[in-house]
Amino acid sequence: MICATITIAAVAVFGGLIASRLGYMGGNDKYHHDQTCKQIKGIKGGYDMVIYKEMIIVSQLNLIELIAINGSGVTPGGLWVLELDKFANKTDVLKKLEIKNFPANTNFHPAGMDIKNDRLYVINHGMNKGGERLEIFKLSILAKQLKVEWVEGKKLGGDDVNGAFNDILVIDDKTYYITQW
Repeated sequence: MICATITIAAVAVFGGLIASRLGYMGGNDKYHHDQTCKQIKGIKGGYDMVIYKEMIIVSQLNLIELIAINGSGVTPGGLWVLELDKFANKTDVLKKLEIKNFPANTNFHPAGMDIKNDRLYVINHGMNKGGERLEIFKLSILAKQLKVEWVEGKKLGGDDVNGAFNDILVIDDKTYYITQW
């Protein structure tokens, strides 16, 4: 029992340090690579980025809470877009994307992503609502706005792999490589 308590305490302290460092506990704006790096505020938990046309799509999730409580009550993650032309002009650049037709019975906590032929492939830590999944979205531009529509989801293993997968590299619509923690 003492070992379990010490382990739990060590994990809690370590998790708290990571959360603090990532800005989840009071925010921390001082971490940049150098003085020429510009911080873009608006989301916490930016995870991965891919380039699509003149935009950067960012996946966002609260990984620390997600792992700690297995998805129950965690604010859903999302996909965000950074329009490069607006970024160059220093206007409002980051906005959350609306996802059309995403299944209501599935959590969305996106992690690694890749794009192939106007399809966005996303590793989703659905945890207690959907499990570990690969989500596939159709991307399109309508009236100069990026549109995202869910096409299909594929379960990646059983409940024992929740949170295990990380990133994806798409070769074609039937072949892809997925990394595991």
